[in-house]
Amino acid sequence: MIKFQLQDINVNASGRPVRRKFKDFNFKTCRPARKPMLTPAMKTNRLNWAKRWRDKDVDFWRSSSAARVPGRLDVVKGMMRQDQHKDVLQNRLIPQLEE
Repeated sequence: MIKFQLQDINVNASGRPVRRKFKDFNFKTCRPARKPMLTPAMKTNRLNWAKRWRDKDVDFWRSSSAARVPGRLDVVKGMMRQDQHKDVLQNRLIPQLEE
């Protein structure tokens, strides 16, 4: 985190001198503990959710699909970033609503 803040203000410093300075000022440095991305409880909840919905027929999913909204659909490859979301809202959704 500090590394990126230093880069933002064009300060070039490697980790070791920064940690040494922290030690001089009696700051404690440590790395956060690693944890699994999904806890066992999260995995159980996801599995239970999937089991609850697996027997629904195609008509059910058609009636609940988010793609059934007025207007045109835009395809975004991968995850939508904040700038892409703003672009979709400003340049595509708002003009469609004004039509």
